Amino acid sequence: MHEWLIIYTDKVALYAHNEWLNAFICYGIFGGAAYLGIFISALIRFVKKRGQAPVALGAAIIVVAYISHQMFGYQQYISTPYIFLILGIGEQAVREVS
Repeated sequence: MHEWLIIYTDKVALYAHNEWLNAFICYGIFGGAAYLGIFISALIRFVKKRGQAPVALGAAIIVVAYISHQMFGYQQYISTPYIFLILGIGEQAVREVS
């Protein structure tokens, strides 16, 4: 048997390696839907104001990238603060034109 296989055979993966699946498992149906809803509602809001606030279009593109990336990865301490920072920047841009 290969040495690397022996090392990892007794390990258990604690996460689903899919942010959205993991959210629905850990937070429940309503919690997972609420968490995903944060990003979907921000995306819709940013897209609606894209003509008046170009920064909102950039934020929308980043939100789409984050949503799609997290289908293949798990939320990391390096990306989570940045996505919420982008949500805040996009929201500020939308509020300035409203």
